[in-house]
Amino acid sequence: MSVVGLSAQSPAVFHKDGFQSANSSNLEELLDSLEHGGGDNLAAEETTSASPSPEEQTELFQKGIKLLQSKNYSSSLDVFESCLEAQPENPYVLFYRAQALYSMQRYHEAVDDLRRCTEEHPLFSDDYNRAAANFYMQIFTRLLQQETDADAEEGSEVRDTALQNYYKAIGTSSKAAPLVLRGMAAFYSGQLELAIQDFSQAIAADPKCFQAYFMRGSCCQRQRDYGPALIDFFSCLELDPAAPRVFFNIGLCYCRLGQPQKGVEFFTRSIMALPEDPSAYNNRGAAFRDLNDPAKAVADFSVAIKLDPSYPNAWANRGLCYYQLKDYNKALADYTQSIALEPSEQRYHLRALVYAEMCQLPEAVTDLSSALSLNPRDALSWYVRGNIHTKMSSIDLALEDYAKAVALPWPHRSSAFYRRGLVHRDITRDHAAAYDDFLNAIKTSPKSDTVCLTVSHGFP
Repeated sequence: MSVVGLSAQSPAVFHKDGFQSANSSNLEELLDSLEHGGGDNLAAEETTSASPSPEEQTELFQKGIKLLQSKNYSSSLDVFESCLEAQPENPYVLFYRAQALYSMQRYHEAVDDLRRCTEEHPLFSDDYNRAAANFYMQIFTRLLQQETDADAEEGSEVRDTALQNYYKAIGTSSKAAPLVLRGMAAFYSGQLELAIQDFSQAIAADPKCFQAYFMRGSCCQRQRDYGPALIDFFSCLELDPAAPRVFFNIGLCYCRLGQPQKGVEFFTRSIMALPEDPSAYNNRGAAFRDLNDPAKAVADFSVAIKLDPSYPNAWANRGLCYYQLKDYNKALADYTQSIALEPSEQRYHLRALVYAEMCQLPEAVTDLSSALSLNPRDALSWYVRGNIHTKMSSIDLALEDYAKAVALPWPHRSSAFYRRGLVHRDITRDHAAAYDDFLNAIKTSPKSDTVCLTVSHGFP
């Protein structure tokens, strides 16, 4: 695990389906950029003990940094703690000990050290204050990736503490770079309005701050406010006409606005600048699919898979194209691969539809059960499984599935009432129950001609 340094000129980008830093430096680069200032300050600080000498303290401190650079985190922690025995409040030692603690996933302690070195030491240099602020952001990122409920609760507590201290550490600065960093901390913690405020202030402080425009556009994009997002992304292109990730995000916005042709245009420009980027091919493929051009869509998804065979969305997207082309064997193979890489309710559901088309009904039921185990409130899967159980003459199971589907709020609830009504009318011969279901279908979808005609024609 490494600590990532982020410069003011390093724009953040969307990579595949997640948010990452475009030009992140590794731990060694961050330490190299700060090491000498910290060492000099350590040597200059007066000590309260005759032993060790300032020279020995500096030597010990540099040893800790080298151990940290070599990823020997436990040994570097021991060295920094030895340094702190002589100088318990030295901010530079606290800063590097925080990095060792972070690398050992001891996030609470890392945040505490960062708080001490930024709040309690007004002479702590601007470079270090900004690096500490960046460090808070990295802790947010790591904690946001935690999955279990216990970790999520702990992560929320640490994020709240870190965000408060982050604001205190750089809140008095009006320069664009720390404002961007603070905005990114708010972005990562889901506080998009606060993030937009910071990025707007950064733009006011520096109208040529590429990253502030990019990040504000990214906030708007997450809020599904695609018009303002496009304005900011086009402002980025005025500052850097060849920024490939900006082309990519503009393409995403146009597709979300229902303009896939423009999406294709900008994904193509992104591909021309970054021909090895699988996400651009994947998203251009989705745009071609929206344009009803499955051949070009399959070609793009295939390139994305070739560039990154572990890209589950590309496999699933190509599988959907093959399904629409009725090439069920290829669709089945692609969905199986996407599920192996990253199981999801949607992928199980879609593979179930392929199995159903291939008349492999038990396998379809198994996949729908897997989808429902991941999301028991997936009404569509209950409904489809009810249909398949009906085809398999498992009527009791079908009625149970339809009961689950009609109990959940979803756009096609009337279809579940209608299909259950048909089962009651044609199989169980419970005409009263059928009539009730058809009436409920009409209530939930008054414009359904099929249901209305069924009721008006009566029962055999």
